[in-house]
Amino acid sequence: MLSNNNAGAALPAGRNKARWAQKSMQWGAKSWFIVAAIGQGIFTLYIIGLYGVSALTGNFERWNSMMPHGYTAGDTAGNIVIGLHLLLAAVVSIGGPFQLAPQSRQRFPRLHRINGKVYIAAAFIMALSGLYLTWVRGSVGGLAGDLAITLNAVLLVAFAIPTYRLARARRMAQHQRWAWRLFMVMSGVWFFRIGLMLWLALWGRPVGFDPQTFTGPFLTALNYGQYLVPLALLEVYFYLKQRPASWRQAAYGGFLWVCTLLTAGGIVAATLAMWLPRVLG
Repeated sequence: MLSNNNAGAALPAGRNKARWAQKSMQWGAKSWFIVAAIGQGIFTLYIIGLYGVSALTGNFERWNSMMPHGYTAGDTAGNIVIGLHLLLAAVVSIGGPFQLAPQSRQRFPRLHRINGKVYIAAAFIMALSGLYLTWVRGSVGGLAGDLAITLNAVLLVAFAIPTYRLARARRMAQHQRWAWRLFMVMSGVWFFRIGLMLWLALWGRPVGFDPQTFTGPFLTALNYGQYLVPLALLEVYFYLKQRPASWRQAAYGGFLWVCTLLTAGGIVAATLAMWLPRVLG
C-alpha cells in the first residue's frame, strides 16, 4: 500500500498527466483551426481575385478557367445562380472561422449574431443553388460526384436547422456543437481543393483519376470524404472531450497535429499551384 505521503505525491502527478492529456487535444484542435482559418482566408481572396474581379470587369468567360460550366452565354438564370453561389462561398469562407472563434462571441456579440444569421441563410441558399448547378446545369465528376454534392446539400440543411434553433433557445453548448458540424460540411469545397492539391503534390501527377473526365476512385473517395471525414474526426473530438482524461486524448492531440500539418501542406499546394496562378494569370 502507498503511504499517506506517497499517495499525496501521486495525486498531483495524476492531475498533471490528466491536465496534459486534455491540453494536448485542445492545442491540437486549436492549431488545426488557426491553420484552417488562414487557409480559408486565402481561399476567400482567390474567389474575390478571380471571380469577383472578372465579374466587375465584365470578363465572365474567365470563370471557365477553373469551372467547366462557370459562365454560359445566354443562360442568364444559370449565370446568376452560379454568381450568387460564388459570392456566398466567399462570405462563408471568411465568416465561418470568425463565427467559431471564441473572441468573436466575447468581443463582438452583435456582429456574431448577424454573421450567424447570414451563415445560416447562406447554408440554405448554397444547398439549393448547388443542387440546381449539379442536376440542372450539369457538372463534372459523373454520377458519384453528383450524389456526393447532393448529400452535402442535404447535410447543410440538416445541420443549419438545429444550429439556428438551439441558438434561439439559448442552449449555447449544443448550439456550438451543431455550428461546428455545419462548418465542416460548409467547408467541403475547400477541403476538396486542398485535398486534391496535396494529393497531386505528393505524387507529382494525377493518380487514381482521369484528369480529362475528372472521374476515378480517388475522386469518388474525395467527393464524399471532403465532408464526411472532417465530420467523423469532429465527432471523435466531441466524444473524447467528454471522457475522463486518458492517453487517448493525448494520442488524439498528436493525431490532430498531424492533421494540421497535412492541412497546411494542402493549403500551400493549392495556393502555389492553383489559387495564386489563377488570380495573377
